[in-house]
Amino acid sequence: MKMAAPSKVERSGTGFMTRKERRQALLAAVDAVAPVLSAEAPDAEKQRHLTPAAITALQASGLLALKLPLELGGFEADNALQYEVIERIAYHSTAAAWCMFIYTDILGKVASTLPDDGLADLLAGQDLPLTCGGGGLIPGSLVPVEGGYRISGRWIYGSGNSGSDFFMVLGIDETGPEPEFKLCVVRSSEMSVDDNWHVVGMRGTGSSDYRADNAFIPSSMAVPFPPVPLRGGAIFQLGLMGYSAHTIASVAIGGTLRALDEIARMAETKARGYSKNKTPLARRGVFQTFLGRSRLSLMAMRAMMLEVGERIVADAERIGGNPLATEIESRAAASLATQTAVDIMSGIVRYSGGEGARAGHLIERTMRDVQMAQTHFYISDSALELHGRSLLGETDLDAAS
Repeated sequence: MKMAAPSKVERSGTGFMTRKERRQALLAAVDAVAPVLSAEAPDAEKQRHLTPAAITALQASGLLALKLPLELGGFEADNALQYEVIERIAYHSTAAAWCMFIYTDILGKVASTLPDDGLADLLAGQDLPLTCGGGGLIPGSLVPVEGGYRISGRWIYGSGNSGSDFFMVLGIDETGPEPEFKLCVVRSSEMSVDDNWHVVGMRGTGSSDYRADNAFIPSSMAVPFPPVPLRGGAIFQLGLMGYSAHTIASVAIGGTLRALDEIARMAETKARGYSKNKTPLARRGVFQTFLGRSRLSLMAMRAMMLEVGERIVADAERIGGNPLATEIESRAAASLATQTAVDIMSGIVRYSGGEGARAGHLIERTMRDVQMAQTHFYISDSALELHGRSLLGETDLDAAS
């Protein structure tokens, strides 16, 4: 199935679809590109960024509209539906899923906050643009010039930069009486990317550092930070953690579900030991227990993420703003789910033995990618502590601390 990607402001066909219909369309789109993503995953690992074939498949699928406001023809998916989509992509390629959550997070954010003339430039192409960046919210230096700004700086973690059309970065203008932070959208042609993504896991994401040297930004592509949504619904009222933290867990759980299916397949013929009559791993009670417990644990984490994902958006709609306590809970849930995936991957590697540990094997690659996922700032033991403090009635809390 190929969905036409909305690219013009006036398109709003998805606004007439029910949530069930949007869910069916999105998951069908993932299934349609899954063979390409699976086939391209090994080469993405070798090249240290998504392959052109994978990028083309994602862009043609219409999935970039996952978090685009409904009024712009997007799906404006709630957090639970976002989780399902990214998790299903991760089942086939953790690197593609990681890049996809970056693409959709940033496109949704800038499309909801840019003024109309900036939005028109953003969506001027035939297809929805690939947008990456964030840069750890490190501010670059902004200088006002006629028609906009010049920005210089260096940022980190440009996941999905290969083939991207725009980078989103933070800038600071210190030329006035008070410093002003701006969220800026910079054309990729104005940026330089370093070839420094040599890492343990998530190698296929191309998350290199990137730089700007006096790059021009039209005034319509720079908005005050934190940005105020001009369009879109409740998901754009959420804080940073509520808007994005669940996506890390979706990558970790989706990848681990695939690895668990792989070890179950291997177990039918795999046997360990030196006796003549070796028992296949699948017939051993200890492995059967591990398999059953692991599957249930992942399903429990998945159910938790879906429940919190639905509730946080409902809470935002109800209060007309960001529900801080639920945002804190969402980040804590993502942290717990990701850690659960890491623990299960450790068992999968143990049972796979030397076969699964070989470089390039799906289990070996997934183990490294899931381990890397838990290093993201959104995932933290302190998130669980923060949730506990919230449950105890403390109110002076910061979900991003």
